[in-house]
Amino acid sequence: MLQKWEQDEQSVFNEALLNTYFISPPRIYCWEKLLYNLDYEGENFMNLLFDMSLKKDAIGNCLSTSVRTNGAVAVFLPGVAQRLGKLIGGSFYMVFTSIHEVMIHSEDSADPRKLKEVLAETVEETTPEEDFLTYYVYHYNAETGQFSYY
Repeated sequence: MLQKWEQDEQSVFNEALLNTYFISPPRIYCWEKLLYNLDYEGENFMNLLFDMSLKKDAIGNCLSTSVRTNGAVAVFLPGVAQRLGKLIGGSFYMVFTSIHEVMIHSEDSADPRKLKEVLAETVEETTPEEDFLTYYVYHYNAETGQFSYY
């Protein structure tokens, strides 16, 4: 199909990411609000007027999409990792607790070994098998814009 439409794979992939961004935009969810308000739609941190600070403690920040389904991909949507880096003050770790969300932790205050332990416990205790994504803890380098795993 790529040849028929005279498109290259990377362009089609980039368009798919952009379409995903507009169909189900990324959101930061505060656990307290999420637990007590079924209508809570998350925080639109991509809005340039967003003035809430991201958590830099051990709890971290829950990133998903506005529909809260398959939201772990949100960190890879255009501009999201860069924006998170600016809001959190630098590089960060990503803990994919399921296919639906990823926890974002400041590199300055998180121990990746501890994050890996918590991830294993979370997956074992709360993540349905069909929603499992990975046991790896990933890292985003805000200076280089590169993703890697710990």
